[in-house]
Amino acid sequence: MQKSMYSLILSDAVVARIDQMAYEKGMSRSQLIDQILAGEVGLHTPEQKVRLIIEQVADTIGRQSPLQVTVRSDMGGMQFATYLRYKYNPGIRFQVEFQNRDGHMVGILKVFSRSTSEDLLMHLSRFFTILTAIDKARFEEFHHMPVTISVSSQSSNKFARLLVTPQMSMENADERIIAQYLSHYVMMLDEALKVYFMNLGQSDVGARIDEVYCRYMRDLSLNI
Repeated sequence: MQKSMYSLILSDAVVARIDQMAYEKGMSRSQLIDQILAGEVGLHTPEQKVRLIIEQVADTIGRQSPLQVTVRSDMGGMQFATYLRYKYNPGIRFQVEFQNRDGHMVGILKVFSRSTSEDLLMHLSRFFTILTAIDKARFEEFHHMPVTISVSSQSSNKFARLLVTPQMSMENADERIIAQYLSHYVMMLDEALKVYFMNLGQSDVGARIDEVYCRYMRDLSLNI
């Protein structure tokens, strides 16, 4: 949703009340006025749409997945915690955050591990290498869109996937479609990660991850 600068003449008392409400909501004056006006004309601002998507994703994953969900309203996103059946049951965190890039809202998924175990980090790198190859091939096959992924073995941020791109035009899309897409991707990632660690050393682990990926991602409607 494109934004421009406008000059308005408002009552001082109204502005004072707007500023108080904006402070309580953790918003700027412009954001709150934009939200109020959008509601009056039957529109959702990008920030409102993000909140609706976050609520729907948190609800879906909370009902359908063992992942622990934490909504992070301060960063416009959410975090998910999972544990691996591996040495010492290490914890892995997924984070979905929304950012405004050049006037377009984008959604990014990041995966973190605080472990210093070289063995675990090696396996995580191998898993993300396998998943990246599957994701790039299958997502374009199923949805005719390119995939942007980065994998790092040098930092705690092991994997980053651009889920909502500017080309998807989230501002004009149905938030239910976006929420379903994000929910499926997060649940796919969690299950695929566990499948990898349950089948360490197996020659068909890539095929097993591919099966999980296809089950979650093939039949999604992404007409956005």
